[in-house]
Amino acid sequence: MKKLCIIAFIALFFGCSSEKSEQNSQEINDQNQSAVTTKQNFTLTISNTEKIELEKTDSELKIINSNSPVLLNFVTSECLPCVAQNSNLAKIAKKYQNLQIVEIATGIENEHQAIALRDQNELLFEVAFGKDVLELIDSMKVAGYPYSVLFDSRGKVVQSYDGLVPPEMLEYDIQRAK
Repeated sequence: MKKLCIIAFIALFFGCSSEKSEQNSQEINDQNQSAVTTKQNFTLTISNTEKIELEKTDSELKIINSNSPVLLNFVTSECLPCVAQNSNLAKIAKKYQNLQIVEIATGIENEHQAIALRDQNELLFEVAFGKDVLELIDSMKVAGYPYSVLFDSRGKVVQSYDGLVPPEMLEYDIQRAK
């Protein structure tokens, strides 16, 4: 009887142990699969030949090479709210001189077009151009314009905005971005 109890105990122990081992193995596989993330790097050239390096993973977007807050403002030239947004951003740029504002416009392929857009609209900030602009817009799935993303001085996203942003809201978030 004692042998039977010991055998039953061993069978039960190893049976549970094997089941637990399979469960642990499955959890490790699930963790490894979720740890595989897609990573994309983007280089935005702005009209003063400075570059902004961005890294996008499944879970976050960050600027790699910045020591000050950055606002990326995605626009199109036909967008009336974008024009109003530019007016607000011009006032923000004067008030927060440590904030780098970069216009990301579709269809801007070279430095001459970027400078023309900036001068035509009397913008106080730079315009990004290059092949990575369209790839960034596509990877972020920007659906409407204007669309803006505010980064803190460590390159982390503070806030993103769909549509026209009230200046007071933007100023509040800029204070948080320092």
